[in-house]
Amino acid sequence: MIVLLDETLCVAGRSATGEAWQEVMMAVSNHPTAACDLHSDDYGKLCGSGFAFPYFIAFYVLCSFLVSSLSSFVTHKTVDFKSTKTH
Repeated sequence: MIVLLDETLCVAGRSATGEAWQEVMMAVSNHPTAACDLHSDDYGKLCGSGFAFPYFIAFYVLCSFLVSSLSSFVTHKTVDFKSTKTH
């Protein structure tokens, strides 16, 4: 269970930072090259889902929105703090 959690957090971190997220997306899609894991009961069959593309695109857009909102908030608070400090 802990091994799966580590791998899940690693994939989520890679996706959130943009580190090869398209490779992760292709690995979990129903692409012909997406084979099941060696330790899976379905080893040798094709694995994946067509939901991978919309999921990863929505995840990437959400992360981009959150990062831009956070940077905008920090910039706004910094400017607001500097303007109130001068008065």
